Amino acid sequence: MPLDYYEKEQLHEKVNSLLNEKKKISKFFEKYINYEFMTASKHGGQYLHTTKSKVRAKISINDFINILERDLELPISVNQKLKIKELGKFIEAISEDERSQLKNKKLATERLLEKIYKIIEKLFPKPRIFESKESKEAKEERIKEKKIKSLKKALRKKIRRS
Repeated sequence: MPLDYYEKEQLHEKVNSLLNEKKKISKFFEKYINYEFMTASKHGGQYLHTTKSKVRAKISINDFINILERDLELPISVNQKLKIKELGKFIEAISEDERSQLKNKKLATERLLEKIYKIIEKLFPKPRIFESKESKEAKEERIKEKKIKSLKKALRKKIRRS
């Protein structure tokens, strides 16, 4: 069942308040983040190419949807689920900026959480008020009244004699 304007407005405010408390949200997601470690391909010398310092942090789409519905208690429509599933099987972020695996892991996690926050913001945008279209009868009535007023004004004009 589609939400009306007031419900969408309340939902948007709830999402904004959740996004202001990013530490609270990140606790839910950090449990489900999977990490992959691989050798980096950037400059950094012998140490970088022999250790697995490149990190890929990822979370599955199904886990993401479950966290939104169950833990954060945000109602998700079928259309929103389809939009999320268009992203693929995972939401992921990669970091190979540092020589240290721990620093890269932290950076990849931060980037992944930023992506998640942006997706949540896009899923629950601020509702807009659309102008309703004037009905056919109302338009005809308005035009009829305008014609009557214009006739009155025309009758008020002085008659010119030639």
